[in-house]
Amino acid sequence: MTNLPRKQVDEDLYRVLRTVYHYERSLENQFGLGYEEIYVLQYLRRHPQVHLNEVSHELELPMFKCSRLVSRLVEKKLVTKSQDASDRRGIQIVLLPAGEKVVASIEDFSFNRVNANVCKMDSEDTGRILQMIEKLDCWLGVSDKIK
Repeated sequence: MTNLPRKQVDEDLYRVLRTVYHYERSLENQFGLGYEEIYVLQYLRRHPQVHLNEVSHELELPMFKCSRLVSRLVEKKLVTKSQDASDRRGIQIVLLPAGEKVVASIEDFSFNRVNANVCKMDSEDTGRILQMIEKLDCWLGVSDKIK
């Protein structure tokens, strides 16, 4: 393996951070939801009927912060929060149809935005970018945290 050019890696990671930050700000402006709220909705779409402690673990947030975050989504009528009937200590979180609709809208917005710009690239570049995105978690050393 060759040594990575430190300055280039620092600049590229800053560019990724900057890009994600501004992209998430555009989602927040478009949909009125913060990054963590969007992430919870996306997570619930992929993991229906999870417990609050699972969401807390996934986001790596203390339970009190996660509980407040989910309560905001409950207030917006995007999720429900209820005591688990089988485990009285557990709080079950379920994505509501309105939350499902918001996630679909966010995904449509994102897909259309990406698709509009991908057409400006050749298919080889597009393929390389998609391969890199698939491995980004590994490169940044968070793959063991997000499996």
